[in-house]
Amino acid sequence: MLKIAIVILLSFCYVISLIPYIRISEKKITINLLNISTLVLMSSYGVLFPLNYFLTLLGYNSTNNILLYSNYDEFDFLSYYFAVACVSHIFLFVLKHRKEIRLFGDDEANNLNNKTSTIKVTAFILFIIGVVSNYLYLKAYGGFFNYLEYSGLLRSGVMIVDNKFSFIYPFRGCILFSSYLFIILFRKNKKNVAFLALMIISVILSLSVLYSNKGRLGLVLYLLLAIIALFKKNYNKFLSIKDVFKVLLFATFGVILISIVGEEMGRNGESPFLELFNSEISFAFLNFKRITEYCNLSNYRFFADIVLLPIYLLPSSIWGSKFHISTSSTINTIAWFGSAKGVNGIHGEMPIDFISLSYMQLGYIGIFVLPLFFAIFYHKAFKISGIIKDNDVSQFVKYYILIYIGVHSLFYADPYLIIKNNIGFIIFIIVYLFIDVINKIKRTKKEDVQ
Repeated sequence: MLKIAIVILLSFCYVISLIPYIRISEKKITINLLNISTLVLMSSYGVLFPLNYFLTLLGYNSTNNILLYSNYDEFDFLSYYFAVACVSHIFLFVLKHRKEIRLFGDDEANNLNNKTSTIKVTAFILFIIGVVSNYLYLKAYGGFFNYLEYSGLLRSGVMIVDNKFSFIYPFRGCILFSSYLFIILFRKNKKNVAFLALMIISVILSLSVLYSNKGRLGLVLYLLLAIIALFKKNYNKFLSIKDVFKVLLFATFGVILISIVGEEMGRNGESPFLELFNSEISFAFLNFKRITEYCNLSNYRFFADIVLLPIYLLPSSIWGSKFHISTSSTINTIAWFGSAKGVNGIHGEMPIDFISLSYMQLGYIGIFVLPLFFAIFYHKAFKISGIIKDNDVSQFVKYYILIYIGVHSLFYADPYLIIKNNIGFIIFIIVYLFIDVINKIKRTKKEDVQ
């Protein structure tokens, strides 16, 4: 009882400490980056972690996780919340002192002219890149249905087929992002048969890619973003009870859908729903103690995850095989099981959360430094929406960054996976800017001729 009382007290103090970061206007909470980030952190460590621990005490967790939590003492919880509080306050402090970014209200995006021509071309190019990449990648396995037989082994680190096109695996994600664009284009012009056909084909291909990868969360996040792209939003300046209810509804729907998808993929086992859910999120809170026990001056990453971020754009055969660079998830897996995925019978990789990733850099110094860098990076990422000259796509990009780079990275913080999972988005920005420059040159030449 003492431990749960300490967890509740610490979580309560943590939530209270973050309240000053909430910006109020006209006695209402404004929907901006700082406020949403604050609420996400409050929910994750002020509500979700205590709930995770309480359900574990009731037996709703895996046997291994129950054993791990039973070995926690009061100092473990204190040190964990100290790290969480430091990361949260530094991250939010940086956001607070940078230019305010309104996520779904009146901002620079709403003053842009709707120019869908660049979006059309960009979406089609992304679609072609994704389809070609998917075809070449699956060819080595004998096609889609044969790949389904291998995908589970590949997730476990077992390589049976030598695929010379394995480096283009992330580029299959271009299909996913093209489908978001086709959904938006169709929503804006429902009479366009071409948009309808491309939307249906790209969505089907996206679902096939995600299903073949056997990733439950990826499939659910895709469906969530597809729904966001499909329906026209009435953007509000303030956060309402209705908005909170929608978020809770989506979260509940997402959790149930993850369970259903996992059942279809054969990844759930025989655990009851509540035990399965609680077990699946426990890694994000149990990682920290493992990392603090494993990491020291001989194996800290010394902020390599910041320096190496651009290198992760290259194929892993270059930086992994030739330069022997390990990802933070690999280090976390070694900390948990003693070996990396695919070695000594280890058939899974333990994801790294942001708190543990920060400590992994240089102990408590990393706890203070990494959130600062990430806050700057995160803030700049939202500026990308300002270069897109289509209101609907610009607003969708904000949703995408919030969900995939913000909330998702809080629990799955490996920089390599952030790059890998967002290749489609990165290529979208590159292609969009390239097409936009070409269009500007054409317009300039046309004006000169006139």
